[in-house]
Amino acid sequence: MFYIYILYSRRSDRYYIGYSDDPEKRLDSHNTSERKTYTSKHRPWELAASFPVSELRGEVMKVEKYLKRQKSRKLIEEIINHQDDVEWIHHSLLSSCKNYSASLEKGKKNKIH
Repeated sequence: MFYIYILYSRRSDRYYIGYSDDPEKRLDSHNTSERKTYTSKHRPWELAASFPVSELRGEVMKVEKYLKRQKSRKLIEEIINHQDDVEWIHHSLLSSCKNYSASLEKGKKNKIH
């Protein structure tokens, strides 16, 4: 199962969204990796939320992309507040994401090359 996870940096007051099949392990990686990355600049991170999305990597990647494109702190905090409400996650968030993805796909098909 692949999960969406949301990390929070108290030091920088920033959120980071990603996906993984093991959010706790991924959190550890963000906090300990030797590589110079966006997340390495805002350590330490804490896991603010995680929720299951799909067995398919492609599906969780679409959700991650949708959330990142929203650039909405309000939406991120709403997800954190509802992370244990499976019905809200699936009906409100994931259905919005699927509608968004479908509209992007339709736009690609209608584009003249």
